[in-house]
Amino acid sequence: MQPAQMGFQEIRVKVLVEGDASREELEEIVRQANFYSPVANSMRNPIPFSIALAD
Repeated sequence: MQPAQMGFQEIRVKVLVEGDASREELEEIVRQANFYSPVANSMRNPIPFSIALAD
C-alpha cells in the first residue's frame, strides 16, 4: 500500500548574495532569478514526468 502523501510538502530556499548593490537591488536580483529559473518553474508548474526501464 502506498502512503497517501509522498514527496516534498514544501521547499524553502535562502540565498546569500554579496555585492555593492542595495538590499532592494539584491532582492530584485533574487526575484528575477526565481522567476526565470527553469528548475523553479518546473516545480511550480509541473510537467508530465515518466520513468522507464532503459533498453
